Amino acid sequence: MDEQTGTGDALTTVLRVLVDVLPPGTEVTADTPLAGLGLTSLATARALLEISTALGVDLPMDALRRCADPRAVADLAVSGTDSGAGGLRPVVRPEPHRRYEPFPLTALQEAYLLGKSTDPDGVGCHIYREFTVTDLDVSRLRAAWGRLVGQHDALRSTVTTDGRQRVAEEPPPWDMPVGGDAAATRRRLVNRTYGPDDYPFWTVAVTRLADGSGILHLSIDALVVDGVGLDLLIGQLRAVYDDPGHAIASPAVTVADLGRALADHRSGAGYRAGLDHW
Repeated sequence: MDEQTGTGDALTTVLRVLVDVLPPGTEVTADTPLAGLGLTSLATARALLEISTALGVDLPMDALRRCADPRAVADLAVSGTDSGAGGLRPVVRPEPHRRYEPFPLTALQEAYLLGKSTDPDGVGCHIYREFTVTDLDVSRLRAAWGRLVGQHDALRSTVTTDGRQRVAEEPPPWDMPVGGDAAATRRRLVNRTYGPDDYPFWTVAVTRLADGSGILHLSIDALVVDGVGLDLLIGQLRAVYDDPGHAIASPAVTVADLGRALADHRSGAGYRAGLDHW
């Protein structure tokens, strides 16, 4: 935390966050006993993360339990809580030279792969979506998706034989078949399964409609995308399709950077303290 930030500013932040996470109308002052506020576990976690983010510190998981009131929380933040592996948040260090080196799977990815290996159907977690494209231009749509594959490392990720993941430097061979039977394409992709050896973990196809429009069929494994990520992909796909010259900002860190940061965090004191707390 910046040394110029005084306890008064920190206290204002702590009070604002507590008011936001508590039921409407709850009165909180600097000396309100925290034990009497009835903070739920989710509210506690949210408050800690928001206070830590706003003040640039890593408060320990038990900060709201060990501090008597908001003033004590502000004092703890100003005192300079140690950040790093012992904090609430992973510390992400950009290492562009390691972008294509193997890195650990997340706990959720490991769970998905376990589900694929133990379930008789081997489904895991799979997402299927359809999008109507007016004035369909297949070549432009294929080029737009190809740009996203080159832009986003997760779309080029593979599972290694030793149970890690790695981003391929070059895009995989892929096709975007075009047909005229939406129902048949839907049946083929709606329950598409992807095994650990499959690459890529997504499939795109197009159905032409009689009025000149079309349907984009997207099948993608949750091993490489979540709901927020899918929204980002579709928004960028639309932008690049509408304007092939549209610029997509490059992230400051890579998927590999994030994966290694999460793995380091899971072996740190802060993570263990969180497990003990909950």
